[in-house]
Amino acid sequence: MFTDKSIPFRFILGGASTAALYALIIIVSAEVLKLPPSVAAGISYVIAVIYNYVFHYYLTYRTDRPHRSSAPRYILLVAALFLANVGATALIPNYFDIGYGIVQVALGLLFATATFFGQLLWSFARTTPRS
Repeated sequence: MFTDKSIPFRFILGGASTAALYALIIIVSAEVLKLPPSVAAGISYVIAVIYNYVFHYYLTYRTDRPHRSSAPRYILLVAALFLANVGATALIPNYFDIGYGIVQVALGLLFATATFFGQLLWSFARTTPRS
């Protein structure tokens, strides 16, 4: 499936650094700049998504796919998983009497895996084989 065995490590590094960036921006925005938390979260999310795209494009997958192709695919994948997360978090705890925290842990693992393979095989899939 992939010959570069360091891709999963770089994916985890990209995800962890994205989460840290998001946390830093939301804390500074809400606590230091005194922005409303919802505004701080929105700003943080947009910046984190852009950072995450650039990180994975250049460092994780090192793709040759042009941005005009990879960026829309990336955004569609992020949007689909975001909506699935929100929907599942709204439905599963209510219908199966499972706490939302447990649901979020399970979904986090599931969606991290889906994101890894969605980006590897679609969003950032190479247009030419590696030499």
